[in-house]
Amino acid sequence: MSTKGSTQQSSPSPSPSHSPSLVEASSWGAGKLILFGEHAVVYGHPAVAVALSRGLEIHVCREVSPDANARVEARLSARGRLIDIEPPQSAALLTAFHEGLRWASERGLALSGVYEFTVAGALPFKVGLGSSAALSVASLRAIAKLHHHHFSDAELFEGALSMERVFHQNPSGLDHQVSIQGGALMFQRSTLAATLEGGGHAKGFTQRSLNIGKILHLVLSWTPREGSTADAVSGVAARRADSPSIYDTLFYEISEITKRGITAIESGDLYTLSALLNDNHQRLIKLGVSTPALNQSCERLLSLGALGAKMSGAGHGGTSFGLFESEARSQAAALSLQAGGHQALALSLH
Repeated sequence: MSTKGSTQQSSPSPSPSHSPSLVEASSWGAGKLILFGEHAVVYGHPAVAVALSRGLEIHVCREVSPDANARVEARLSARGRLIDIEPPQSAALLTAFHEGLRWASERGLALSGVYEFTVAGALPFKVGLGSSAALSVASLRAIAKLHHHHFSDAELFEGALSMERVFHQNPSGLDHQVSIQGGALMFQRSTLAATLEGGGHAKGFTQRSLNIGKILHLVLSWTPREGSTADAVSGVAARRADSPSIYDTLFYEISEITKRGITAIESGDLYTLSALLNDNHQRLIKLGVSTPALNQSCERLLSLGALGAKMSGAGHGGTSFGLFESEARSQAAALSLQAGGHQALALSLH
């Protein structure tokens, strides 16, 4: 598939005497792993996530038109990670990049000409590891760098939220805040922001950086998603509308697990932490966002020696992870999964 051909019409080449000059810049955004609190975070409860060493790099090449009034336009490169993207996903990406350019222009950047975006990096797409947030953060940083500008973290949050809405409709803000800040983070939307349509006010949240008391040796494994994050979130919202007391009770229970999980993370209590991961996964099953494949993945991780395991992210497929007692055990488990034909990655969080 040619992403260029599927997303925009070709235009006549400029004459040699008026060839546009090229300006380029690149930047990077981290992926994320949610340890506790997914879905409940949308309704104002705390969640815990960590930035990953894997992420996405965005390269922006700007064709500077001799016409100062030239229309600002985004274009997808046929190189890099985008070469295998299906047309519907290409359309969403192009819309998101246009939204990023629109937002940057409203913040005072003098944009003009065609901006071609190339995506690189080892972070998997569409498995709940924050690829759209990493892409949004990295692209805004690259656009700013190209124009010799710098967005503050608060501005990046606002702009990435605007881009994230293209993919997720009502994002909590957790993914791109972790990508911006890095490290381990407790994130909680305000009650007002959590109840407003379209994601509420971007600044309506509290956060706290967490100290990891003992190294967390994890193995991540992922399978294809069934639908999108927006589908999963809207599905939970529809079921909550039908059974509010049941779902609000589940959100409260997840919130209490998350708070206890924060204490276990900071104190280095791996055994309590592992039990809480298992408990959180059971609540996600009750929310209807886990799948047989995710449950089997968690069971597989436990059979390989994980102390605890849960799904991570919106669900309906995607990522699960297990917590291991040592790096040697996590590496052995990842190798075993890979030998069995499963996607797997061992990492250690400090």
